Amino acid sequence: MKKHAALLLLMILAGFGACSKTPDEPAFDNPFDPHGTNPGGGYGILAEARGSAVYLSWDNLVGATGYSVLWSSDSPDSADMIVVSPADSLIPPSAGLRVEFEHEGFVAEKTNWYRVVGRTEVLVDGDVLRTPMIASVAVGVDINLLVEAADGRTTTPTRLIEIDMLTGIADSVEIANSASFASSTVFDVMPGQTERVSWTLPTVAENRTDLWVHFRTRMQQSVGTADSFAIQALFTPNLVVERGVRIGVSGSFMVDTLQVFNILPVDGQSLVKVERRGYAQPDSSQFIEDVTPATVDDPVMVFWDPQSEVARDGAVIATLQSDFGFSAVDSVELGVPGAVGEPMLEIVGGAFTTTREIEVVNTAENAGYVLLSESPDFSGGSWVTFADTLAFQLEDVLGARFLYAAYSNPILAETVVTSTPVTLVSPPRR
Repeated sequence: MKKHAALLLLMILAGFGACSKTPDEPAFDNPFDPHGTNPGGGYGILAEARGSAVYLSWDNLVGATGYSVLWSSDSPDSADMIVVSPADSLIPPSAGLRVEFEHEGFVAEKTNWYRVVGRTEVLVDGDVLRTPMIASVAVGVDINLLVEAADGRTTTPTRLIEIDMLTGIADSVEIANSASFASSTVFDVMPGQTERVSWTLPTVAENRTDLWVHFRTRMQQSVGTADSFAIQALFTPNLVVERGVRIGVSGSFMVDTLQVFNILPVDGQSLVKVERRGYAQPDSSQFIEDVTPATVDDPVMVFWDPQSEVARDGAVIATLQSDFGFSAVDSVELGVPGAVGEPMLEIVGGAFTTTREIEVVNTAENAGYVLLSESPDFSGGSWVTFADTLAFQLEDVLGARFLYAAYSNPILAETVVTSTPVTLVSPPRR
């Protein structure tokens, strides 16, 4: 009899030691794999997010005298978990019933990990041996920004985000961009699994947007309601940005005059607003400013006729920045090699000649592609990937020329292609 009792005690102690293992090992309840070999799977622990609270439930363990609930919003590692209900305060019901527990500290924008530890009392040879039962579950959402843009030549926006859902007992999830759920999308999901859904963002003008999520079950088919919780999608790159092209001319002074286009929502339409535009004289601090709005469909054409306005040997220099979508904060600088102290003009045989070479300097973090041409239809041009510098040869003619610059970034949240003609003016004859 004693041998049998000793053997039973060893088996119980072996089970007790196994309870300290990681949640991926058989000693833990894994509700996401109900058909697995996990011996704790029979406890049926479930979690459901409702507003700012999580409702946990599990099958009562026969003989259990109490349960503890541990919680973490950062890691499923037991070392990082916080006890939110000690065993003495959570008394189990009668055998065969479900145990329920509500946690108000649920963090909606993160995955929340819960572990249930049950306590039972087993009588062995007159001694009471307490053995824990451990089960774990996770519920919540993880927000991942999904950037899709296939071709640097397209202007088709694909503003999508991916949302990873730990569904708990839900079999569908509803997502909206307002707490009223006036416009929402419902996705069918599998209970007890990690599900990924892709959702198209509304047009926004900031680097974040708030979404509302509502988990639903077949028993609860309500739409929207106060049981939903808000999550915030943060975006890098920003949605309102600056992108620039700086133009210089042979023999010019590099005057830092800026022109900025921003996408701004106005009455439901996105406008390209010229924040600052004008010209400067190298020997004067004078700056003439103009502010002109234009729709995206009719982009601003920026050019100057500086013949009567720029001093002799002067130059027109501007930074053209525009976005017909959203992208990273970047700039593309068009300058002139040797502009300071090494003019490109040479006197040959008593006449002026010029190489009229423009150097494109990549100052962007994510420059993408560029297309340069002196033709508005970009004939003869080809898209090239930015290197540190890119040389472009203008037509070898003195006088006013137009340089058309198109640039796009295929790795950003929306592919951007813009074209702005800019007048390049050769220095006046001496």
